[in-house]
Amino acid sequence: MSKSHTGKGIFSFVHFSEQHHIVFIDNTILNNILFFYNRLFAARQINE
Repeated sequence: MSKSHTGKGIFSFVHFSEQHHIVFIDNTILNNILFFYNRLFAARQINE
């Protein structure tokens, strides 16, 4: 599910970049980055 969601995000990025919907793109990417960093941070805390 995660991979297909990322694929959709990339497709949306390519599609909307032509129309310059920067805010929409940034929100999608920002959510993905925050989700990734939250998981990464949690993993680091467990290791410590």
